Amino acid sequence: MINELCILFAYHRCDELTLGHYAALRKSNAAHVIIPITDDVPEHLPGTVDVKSFPDLWPASGPRRRCDTMLYRWFLNRTVTAKRYLLLEYDCLCTVDAADAYREVWDEDVAARNAWLPGQGRDTVGGQDIAREWYHFRDIGLLPPGDRPYAAALAPVAGMLFSHHGLQSIVDHVTTNDVYCELRLGTAARKAGLKLMEFPESLRRTIWWDPHRLVPAEPGIYHAIKSLA
Repeated sequence: MINELCILFAYHRCDELTLGHYAALRKSNAAHVIIPITDDVPEHLPGTVDVKSFPDLWPASGPRRRCDTMLYRWFLNRTVTAKRYLLLEYDCLCTVDAADAYREVWDEDVAARNAWLPGQGRDTVGGQDIAREWYHFRDIGLLPPGDRPYAAALAPVAGMLFSHHGLQSIVDHVTTNDVYCELRLGTAARKAGLKLMEFPESLRRTIWWDPHRLVPAEPGIYHAIKSLA
């Protein structure tokens, strides 16, 4: 059976925040397949796929540098196939149907909040469009020489949407070098010839790197939420 949407809920601890966000996700997305995924943690959410038992081709560098590799390892060993995959993390609060939230990029192969190329970074800060070079492009020299002309960043990892074709193509082209996660993923997507699509404003406003100061009352998908208070 091929599902319309598979939501992957990545987590690294079973604390109150993780449990609360997982419960909210299940409540608002009962129509979709939801799979918790993790990497070698002592306590599991029900139905978790722990990728620790799968082959790991990536260097054991800092966890923030390799948070994308859990996605690849799950996909290569999956028992569920879908037309689309949405990657959420433990600090994502989802209180809406994801199919509605992502409708403007529903048919894209890959979509993220920001798609950056070296020397061409733009972002909206305080309502103003500014030039912004992505910090982790300093890792370009760590890419294989053949990948460097395709250097690109898709960020943040949390909230990304992939078609099956898109994720398969990324896995087929992703390097095993020790490169910062969002550079590794973005470069693989660009090398595969995928269009790097950015989120519509409705998602750009709510999915970000810095924590939201308060838990939003308005329904939506939010990153990052570091507290239930």
